[in-house]
Amino acid sequence: MSIQHHAIYTQHDDTFTQHNDTSNQHNDTSTQHNDTSTQYNDTFTQHNDTSTQHKDTSTLHNDTSTQRNDTSTQHNNMSIQHHDIYTQHDDTFTQHNDTSTLHNDTSTKRNDTFTQRNDTSTQHNNMSIQHHAIYTQHDDTFTQHNDTFTQHNDTSTQHKDSPPYIMTRPPNIMTHSPNIMTRPPNIMTRPLNIMTRPPNIMTRPPNINKHRYLYWFYIVI
Repeated sequence: MSIQHHAIYTQHDDTFTQHNDTSNQHNDTSTQHNDTSTQYNDTFTQHNDTSTQHKDTSTLHNDTSTQRNDTSTQHNNMSIQHHDIYTQHDDTFTQHNDTSTLHNDTSTKRNDTFTQRNDTSTQHNNMSIQHHAIYTQHDDTFTQHNDTFTQHNDTSTQHKDSPPYIMTRPPNIMTHSPNIMTRPPNIMTRPLNIMTRPPNIMTRPPNINKHRYLYWFYIVI
């Protein structure tokens, strides 16, 4: 929001000229609502939010005046960007920061010939409120049970006057394949959010009172 109050010009002589320059600039409000993405199992969500807001440029040219008081008041530009919520249930997490670029206001005032002039310029601060991003990630749990190998002892008993009794058993071997969990990355992108506005330029032609000097010239003659 840029509010520039009017300039008041007063001349105490035969000719009275008063110009009121009024410029009202309405608020630029950029509201980005929450992006909520919830994906279960092996799903990846990635948002890149880029917001660039260029501020207004105001130029006021001041020309010839007598006993003039110029008052320029320019209020804040406010940019509120709500936070993004990312909820992800997997084992891979990639986080990209939010980038917000705010360019400062540029105010140029050119002063020409004047007498007894008081200029008052008030410029408030720029305010940028960016809420933090909340990233919630649940760990994946890999549970692998141990393999148990149990082998009982063989017992051999030989009685007298009997052929030998032999007990044999092949070994107990348990093997299993490794538990490997893989997934391809899921990348989601979003185009940039760019808000631009043309500069607000206020110009005024010079205030020149020529007739007063001609009257004095005729009186002298």
